[in-house]
Amino acid sequence: MPSQPRYRDVSVADNAKSDFDFSLLDEAVVAEGEELGNLDEVMALFEALEMCVVDDLELLKVEKKFENQKQEPLPSQNSRSHEDSDFFNDPVKLYLKDMGQITLLTRENEVEIAKLIESGEREVIKSIMKTRVGLESVLEIGRKLEAKELRLKDVVKDVEEIEDPLNPDGHGLEKRNQQILAIIKQIEQQVNNQARYLKKVDKEFKTSSVIRRRKIYEHLEKYDYEIECLFFKLNLNKLQYDNMVSRLRDWRARFAKFKEVVNKNCLRLEVSNPTALKKFCQSVKKDPKGFAVKCRALKLSPEDVQNIYQSTLKTLEEVKALEEESHINF
Repeated sequence: MPSQPRYRDVSVADNAKSDFDFSLLDEAVVAEGEELGNLDEVMALFEALEMCVVDDLELLKVEKKFENQKQEPLPSQNSRSHEDSDFFNDPVKLYLKDMGQITLLTRENEVEIAKLIESGEREVIKSIMKTRVGLESVLEIGRKLEAKELRLKDVVKDVEEIEDPLNPDGHGLEKRNQQILAIIKQIEQQVNNQARYLKKVDKEFKTSSVIRRRKIYEHLEKYDYEIECLFFKLNLNKLQYDNMVSRLRDWRARFAKFKEVVNKNCLRLEVSNPTALKKFCQSVKKDPKGFAVKCRALKLSPEDVQNIYQSTLKTLEEVKALEEESHINF
């Protein structure tokens, strides 16, 4: 009887495997100089050891892996919907998701945005400095700083840099405060110089030549540019500009209210403008009998007409005061 093939060496050599292919079995047996004479006997022995011999071991591994994946339970629809609802109910996750979709700024983008911000600030300064409200606001800031009624950090934007003890080049708060006061005094001086110049050329402007008028405009533009540069040096923060804009809005609301009163009075007397209203009321006052028919048609008495006239005069005076306050010609 031929000696028994040493197939157990295969199990000893790789005991982690429970499956073998024919090539591995053949190599183990032939290595002892034997041939597989009785294959049934060998297969019976492997079955007793609960070992399986296959044609292609690698293919069997792939098949088992696929079967294991099929047996893994898939997440239920309810669990997925619950996870989705948790995601959409979490504002932090939604914020991070939205932020992740935004492209980061490059250096060129940052420079471009900084230029747009500076250009926008200059446009705001140009608009504000052309109004009496804006100029008065700046002068009021100077008075409050000087009286210690206003803190410097509530006025300018660079206070954090000034207060930084690690910045050796930073100016002290007191020094910066004096600089702001000096700039405001320069603004006040330029505004007064501009007002004196306007008063000086007021009569001359009406009779001057085109060339002379152009020179007057150029001189006024020079004053505006100097005031604009001084405004920009103040480096006012957003709070101060918001206060100025709020005062301008309040002025606009008052002006609109007065204008509505005048327009309403003109409609009641069926005239087109305040000048025609004034002329009609004066005519009624001089000859109330001659305008009796007209007053009856308007369903007004001569006394009502005079009351409307007085109301209009008072409103026009308030409008004129607002125009002087705003430094704008309407």
